This record gives sequence, structure tokens and C-alpha cells, in this order.
Amino acid sequence: MKSIATTTFQDAGTPILTGKCWMLQQASFYEAQWPKTTKVGPDGDVFAFQLPAVNPATANPVEGGGEFVTAFSNRPEVQAVQDYLSTADWADSRIKVAPGWVSANQGVDKSLYTDPIDQLSANALTNPASTFRFDASDMMPAAIGSGQEWKSLTAWFAEGQSIQKVAADIDGAWPQ
Repeated sequence: MKSIATTTFQDAGTPILTGKCWMLQQASFYEAQWPKTTKVGPDGDVFAFQLPAVNPATANPVEGGGEFVTAFSNRPEVQAVQDYLSTADWADSRIKVAPGWVSANQGVDKSLYTDPIDQLSANALTNPASTFRFDASDMMPAAIGSGQEWKSLTAWFAEGQSIQKVAADIDGAWPQ
């Protein structure tokens, strides 16, 4: 397990291609890390699937991150740009030029997704029965989510620290 703490993000999936690993939980954008010769798809070298719900009462769980548009002025032109960035037209234009970018906008033309991972992700995000939650580390202050949580979880793998200590260290790092 120590290799978990010493393997780069970019190389984390490499053992899948050699049959030394069978699964990697990762974001849909991880596809960009595979070598260009990797066939991604249901019948390819690698593919993805949606994890089943831990709690059957939670339909179609989806974990993800998000992008937010924030205005620092109430000028009409600023509001116009902000409004445009919330439209299906803008999302459609982004999908055309940015494979790996997926929108939860219900009005997006799904035929624009040409990548099988993007198609799978878009279907999960736009399914009205899905329950979306942000990744926990994205919801934490940076000092925790990309600081103490990362440090403590790495120590769990690399040094064999108990999960109780890991949890206590993360909890203890929260601002008072």
C-alpha cells in the first residue's frame, strides 16, 4: 500500500494497463492521463462505471466537483456574461472544444459528447433521479481538503497510521 503515497496522480492508473490493478476511483477528467494509444470505452483497454449506492434510499449517487461563476460587480454587462455562462448554448460551445468537460445543464445537446466517458458522466449528471454531492475535500477549507486531509490520508497509507488518528488529525485541523 505504500506505493499509493509515492505514485503520482498521473501514473496512478498505469497498473490497470498491465493487469496489476483492476479499479481506480478517479474523476472523469483522468482520461487525459492515459497514454494516447489507450482505447477508452466499454470494449476498450479501460472504461468507467458508476458506483452503486451504499444506502439504497439514495438513488443514483453522483460525486463530483463544480465550477461557479461569481460576479464582483452588478453592472449590466457583467450580469449578461454571467447569464450567458449559465446557458446551454455556452455549455454546448464548451463541449465542442474541450473533451473531458461535462455539464449538468439539462438543455445541453448530448449528441455533442463524442467521448464515452463524457457520455457516461453527462448521463449521470443530468439524470433527474441522481443525487449529486460534492467531493468532501472540495467542500472543506483548503487548509483541510488539500492540506491536512491529504497529509493525514497519505500518512495512513505510507506509515500505517490508524484510521482513528487520521480522522482525529483531520478533525483537529479545522478552524475554531
